[in-house]
Amino acid sequence: MFSSKVSNDVATKFPHSSSHHIIDLHLDTATVRESLQFSALLRQPKSVPKAEKYAFVEEVIKMLNMEDFAEAVVGVPGQGLNVEQRKLLTIGVELAAKPKLLLFLDEPTR
Repeated sequence: MFSSKVSNDVATKFPHSSSHHIIDLHLDTATVRESLQFSALLRQPKSVPKAEKYAFVEEVIKMLNMEDFAEAVVGVPGQGLNVEQRKLLTIGVELAAKPKLLLFLDEPTR
């Protein structure tokens, strides 16, 4: 499962009490880094300088171990990023917004 590749830094940087729903809606022509930068620019407060937002994106890339595919084009499902990479990107987009609280939930099992 992809969560084993996520750095322990995620747990220490984000309090755990909010919800996150994985919905795979990414611009297929953007790279992973561009997708994260876009999220940071739009969702972090206006008062945060652009350079600080971009620096945080680089932290997110490292936290989620996405360095190897940070410049890869997202593509459409079945082409471009694989399923695991797409899930990491979706989580990264949320982290790039620098939420005050974050909660990771897995799908229920029987």
